[in-house]
Amino acid sequence: MIRPSSVFPIVLIAAAFGCGSDSTVTPREATLTKVSGDGQQVQFGQTATSPLVVSVADSKGNSQAGVQVNWGIVSGGGTLSSSSSTTDPSGNASVTWTFGQSGDQSVKAWTDMSGAPSVTFSAAPIMQIVTIVSGDGQKGPFNATLPAPLVVSVTTPNGTPVPNAKVNWGVVAGGGALSATSSTTDQTGKASIAWMLGPSPNVGQTVKAWTDTQGSASNLFSATGQVTLVLHYDGTSWARSLNTENLGISLSNGWAASPSTAFAAGSGCAFPLALEYANGVWNGLDTCQNLNVSVTSLWGTAPNDVWAVEAGMQARISDPHLAWVWHFNGTKWTVSYTDSSVSLVAVGTRSSDDVIAVGYGGRIVRHAGSQWSAQTSGTSNDLFAVWGDPNSPSVFAVGAAGTVVRYDGAAWGTQTSGTTAPLRGVWGSSATDVFAVGDNGTILHFNGTSWAPQSSGTTQNLRGVWGSAPNSVFAVGAGSTILRYDGASWTAQSPGFQMAFTSVWGTSASDVFVAGR
Repeated sequence: MIRPSSVFPIVLIAAAFGCGSDSTVTPREATLTKVSGDGQQVQFGQTATSPLVVSVADSKGNSQAGVQVNWGIVSGGGTLSSSSSTTDPSGNASVTWTFGQSGDQSVKAWTDMSGAPSVTFSAAPIMQIVTIVSGDGQKGPFNATLPAPLVVSVTTPNGTPVPNAKVNWGVVAGGGALSATSSTTDQTGKASIAWMLGPSPNVGQTVKAWTDTQGSASNLFSATGQVTLVLHYDGTSWARSLNTENLGISLSNGWAASPSTAFAAGSGCAFPLALEYANGVWNGLDTCQNLNVSVTSLWGTAPNDVWAVEAGMQARISDPHLAWVWHFNGTKWTVSYTDSSVSLVAVGTRSSDDVIAVGYGGRIVRHAGSQWSAQTSGTSNDLFAVWGDPNSPSVFAVGAAGTVVRYDGAAWGTQTSGTTAPLRGVWGSSATDVFAVGDNGTILHFNGTSWAPQSSGTTQNLRGVWGSAPNSVFAVGAGSTILRYDGASWTAQSPGFQMAFTSVWGTSASDVFVAGR
């Protein structure tokens, strides 16, 4: 018979060492206690200054070495240096904790003892202060990325920059798009994002920036959406030349006196009658007043000799729509001619003493010297455009149903165009080199004897034509269409912007403007 006193040591040995050679011990009954690392204040994304430490003891409080302690993230999405660690001779086990980027942060520790309690470590993320650095208050075209990124700084309450902090970004108003929904601060505590504005007519647009730190306030960036009215070509590429947030304005025509002076006009702006381009800057938008008037054509011979045709109302609402011809003397616009007859649509010049205006019903009025007089066009079709040759008596006007009429120095006569498409624009380098453009991609060329079609490569409606030489001619129209003629054929150019172009003008092959919307 074996006495009980001889059994007890065997039980202790089994409990202490178990079976085999595994050095990890699981006590039959154990307690798990937090030692240190709880309640730390750490920035999001940073590693806690102190490790998380627990102790394992048996039911009598004796430290237990070689016990496996498991670790796991409960909330916050952080990371741990290991998913488990083993108690040392003093019964302690530890792990290193790196915070996640958002939300409450907590970690659980437990052993594999059945029914053994777990302990939870929690931490308080340090409040992050988000401040706008740059990019606020910009203006830019609708559906285009703003020129400068949005930049914020993230600091602690005492002003210390917070690197590797997650900054969230979101569109609040305007329907735009961001290059990402979040970005991370650099070593100086700054984070940035690119902002593409939403579509028209959302003039006022906003974006919010914030961090996930509890109590951290968000910041709002604002921007103003604009429409592009004019593009400029420098001989290599097209760039935006004139943008505005005044959605009531549209520009449909223009003329350039020199590389440093140009004019553009359209509808929705009566004072001034035309915007003026001076040394790279467009002027007049700040004083523009929206009225029910429309400037349909501009042309001139010098900066102090510019002509415009306008249809609009008189001072009283009860007055009828009139045809107006205005003149700019370099200082102000004054009315040169007006009546209550059929509206005039386009104006052209041969010289400062010879101005021609054409319009509906084949109407032509002409200013020679100091008098305006009506001329017989030979057609009752609407005329939409006119061009006068400064070096000969010839004047050409084009219009509805493929109409072409020519003044030969004595009288107007119709010409056979070979098309029934409406013709919207006409320009020539001489009386024997004239181009006319119109609907469905129509391009005609006059060689001094007859008109012949040219292949445009497009079916878009063309609205304007202008050139600086026989081998450098531009035609523009709907669907962002810009065509260039090199003396042999027409090729399409890509402006990089979605617009419907209505007019083209300039001074040389490397100084070209197009207007549209």
